[in-house]
Amino acid sequence: MNNKTIIDFLDEYNESFIKGLKSYRTYVKYRSVIQNQIKPFFGDLSINDLSKELILEYYGHIKLHYSSHTLNTNSIILKAGLNLLKQEGVIKENYALFIPREKPKPKAIPNLKRKEIERLLELFNEDKLYGCFFSFIYYTGTRRGEALAIVPSDIDFEKKTIRISKQITLRTRNGGSEITNHTKTKKDRFISVDDSLHKLIERQIKQNNRYKEKHSTYENSGLLFQSKRGQCICNSELMEHFKNIVSSIGHPELTLHDLRKLRAIHLTETKSLETARKELGHSRGTTTINFYSTVTTSQMTVLANHIDEVFGKYLEENHDFERASYHIYQRLLSNL
Repeated sequence: MNNKTIIDFLDEYNESFIKGLKSYRTYVKYRSVIQNQIKPFFGDLSINDLSKELILEYYGHIKLHYSSHTLNTNSIILKAGLNLLKQEGVIKENYALFIPREKPKPKAIPNLKRKEIERLLELFNEDKLYGCFFSFIYYTGTRRGEALAIVPSDIDFEKKTIRISKQITLRTRNGGSEITNHTKTKKDRFISVDDSLHKLIERQIKQNNRYKEKHSTYENSGLLFQSKRGQCICNSELMEHFKNIVSSIGHPELTLHDLRKLRAIHLTETKSLETARKELGHSRGTTTINFYSTVTTSQMTVLANHIDEVFGKYLEENHDFERASYHIYQRLLSNL
């Protein structure tokens, strides 16, 4: 074992443990990191060559070239792999534990003018293949995998709700799709269906029926959003369509996830922060504020007024600083 190269060991670890325990998407991501980032640095070095200095040198090297998210993925792989070596007595210490965890930096909020958004929605409407899917994400703020996993039975037109309870983790030309029976936060949620969204869903259902009549090899996957053959939509083809559309309005930097952020901005400007958090499926309100929205001047004024009111009231009545702070937090969630 000691003479085995670090890369060979990590490859075996990914194939033997990660492939069976984690999602296929995680397995593919780890394999890519091992081959494209870890392997070029460690090369033919063996497990015997492992040391704290070597691991920290690698960390310093990749920190110059990659995002905090990628750094943390590297850290997870190395910590888990070296922990297994430690448990088997191959090494005495898990040197990867010295790698610090990077705090992700919030990505820029999409800055589109009203006319640009209107034009974007027009182009979505003109796209007969994936336009309904793009519009659905814009109007609901669902994650891509959550939207892909929706089936007609999730939709209740009488109650005007859509149940978000699962997600598709991967679909590429060379890979398959995997449906997990839970969302990212492992909590179901419901999204309201207004008249516009109702029409959009009906349009997609009619489109699926046309595909079924037209193609003799149609395979009904049971999903709301399907390919022409009735299968789960191919992710790479989906993204090609999206990139062509956003490039045509002069914003090639936009991602599909940015549609979710645009929805978050709309929700936090027109409704409460708590409503936005629930509809977007965030476990914490701070995620909604820090990564998906902006806080307006009027909202800050409302917050300031509540701080004066609540803090003064509870300090005067109870002289309890912690209780007053807690009630300020609750008011923030319900009123911003």
